[in-house]
Amino acid sequence: MYIFKEFSELNIKELKKEIEKERQLIKDIKAGKIYKEQKELIKVILFIVESPNKVKTISSFFGRPSIRNVGGLKVYEVSLGNIYLLITASKGHILELTTDNIGLFGIEGKNGVFYPYYNTIKRCLSCGNQFTEYKDGKCPYCGSTNVDDSINRIKALQELAMEVDQIIIGTDPDTEGEMIAYSLYLVLYPFNRNIKRAEFHEVTKTAILNALENLRDIDLNLVKSQVVRRIEDRWLGFSLSQIVQKYFNKNWLSAGRVQTPVLGWIINRFDERNKSKSYILELKLENDRKLYIDTEIKNRREINKIIKNIKDKEISIVDYKEEKEEIQPLPPYITSTILQDANNILKIGVDRIMQILQELFESALITYHRTDSTRISPLGISIAKDYISQKFGENYFIARSWGEGGAHEAIRPTRPLDVDMLRNSIENGEIEVYINMTKYHYIIYDLIFTRFIQSQMKPVSVIKYIEKIKIPEINKEIELSGVKDIIDHGWDLVFPFRINIMKIQPIQNGIKIVEAIGKKVPKVRLYSQADIINLMRERKIGRPSTYAIIVKKVMERGYVINKGNNLIPTKLGIDVYNFLEKNFGDFVSEKRTRDLEEIMDKISENKEDYRKVLESIYEETNMIIEKGKNIQKE
Repeated sequence: MYIFKEFSELNIKELKKEIEKERQLIKDIKAGKIYKEQKELIKVILFIVESPNKVKTISSFFGRPSIRNVGGLKVYEVSLGNIYLLITASKGHILELTTDNIGLFGIEGKNGVFYPYYNTIKRCLSCGNQFTEYKDGKCPYCGSTNVDDSINRIKALQELAMEVDQIIIGTDPDTEGEMIAYSLYLVLYPFNRNIKRAEFHEVTKTAILNALENLRDIDLNLVKSQVVRRIEDRWLGFSLSQIVQKYFNKNWLSAGRVQTPVLGWIINRFDERNKSKSYILELKLENDRKLYIDTEIKNRREINKIIKNIKDKEISIVDYKEEKEEIQPLPPYITSTILQDANNILKIGVDRIMQILQELFESALITYHRTDSTRISPLGISIAKDYISQKFGENYFIARSWGEGGAHEAIRPTRPLDVDMLRNSIENGEIEVYINMTKYHYIIYDLIFTRFIQSQMKPVSVIKYIEKIKIPEINKEIELSGVKDIIDHGWDLVFPFRINIMKIQPIQNGIKIVEAIGKKVPKVRLYSQADIINLMRERKIGRPSTYAIIVKKVMERGYVINKGNNLIPTKLGIDVYNFLEKNFGDFVSEKRTRDLEEIMDKISENKEDYRKVLESIYEETNMIIEKGKNIQKE
């Protein structure tokens, strides 16, 4: 309970003394000039997360932080009573497999044991390329000396590690985040052995405090899984890429276990589309309604005959019935579904959407966005209840957890604020964010909020009709359905679009056709970026953290172009895929890729020996290399 006082009641001199005393204590802690009993009262903790935005957001929960610079690393310092928190960012991964000529692509095998060699990550600030090896401090791509080396962050973190009582690593709650945490653990352990892991799925004050109170050790099974995954990516990717580059004489080409099946889907879909063209009939009725009838007709003369004979003919109703139905809300978003909807609506790349989701997460506006779980936590349910009760009334609220228990949760907002409320709160300064909130940020937030809220509302009761109609000159009955009336509103109050597109009145018996047009169109549409991501999830290849990366890669390599939100394979893409399928089909098949994903999951659950898996992949890679030596250009 908080007790508020009038300003006139405060003893300013005493208050200033207390503040100065606390500041002096902190200075003494840093200088190592504190007594043992004082040290037991104040605990200094280094809290490491990935991004500077997340650092700013977390530090803002605990008042106005003091900021200092340690070796080029910004450190935000806040007091939590008996804890003094130093918050800073690793800026993602700090180590990567070397590209030096060591072992097999940076992994050395000795007596059945594999030793991966890592180096610090360098990023050229001039051309943007990332690498691990360079000479004379120059970028190997453009020659610039304007290079950021993660060794500088490592040294700064090591310096900080010696100042503190404990190190807590709060990287993202997935296998990649666990790997970053482990890398940090390795470089900091010699300087401070008191290292723990904090796991949180939303960047809120409550979640952070809860994570700090429930620390755990680094999950080595998750680390093993990620190490094996990375080595497999390196071995298979480098071996196949070198073969493809040599065969096609293009040094920018690449190939990979997930990338190749994805490219195959796009090519096969393109072929299916070209073979699927047939006529549809667009019928204009006397009430100005248009009806689209799918036919299997491919002959122009045949469709023209129907068009000529069908005019002024009447449509007859063969069967008609009505029934009451409850239409349930959709589940909250997971990674693949938000990427699908955002891509379809905004027509921007999935990599950009993932970046926006990351920024919304780091700004404490949504929960963690790399997830395959539709589960909603009790906290999430309470947020929905709060909003729905105030906006529509508690009778519209129905609590749904949507998924099984566990740590991971669906993507949802962290506050009961719709997009207008959020925008006002940011503009008024009630909520402080450290990103540039573009229209895309607000639209994606709105999608997430709306989908989440409707997932916790009661179903919509409707009168649904189903009718069978017969059209002259077409020898088949056609079934139509739609929503005739809404009996009782529910989730449609917050998301009416899905119901509105179903509200189509039935065709009346005897209505005349006043005009008919035949259009030859493909019955199979091309895949969009979002479709590919959905397929990756359904067919269980790839992970939420890599969905967007894979799609981006096939476009960057020139294998696929994105035209009107449709993915179209290029001649190069088709040639590379056919080459890989012909020569290495068993290694890059969808089934083999899916099997490996399952094996990685088993490693993370300690159900598979990672060393045996590495041995198997090592043998497979050597087979690929040997086969590549014998391929002759046709």
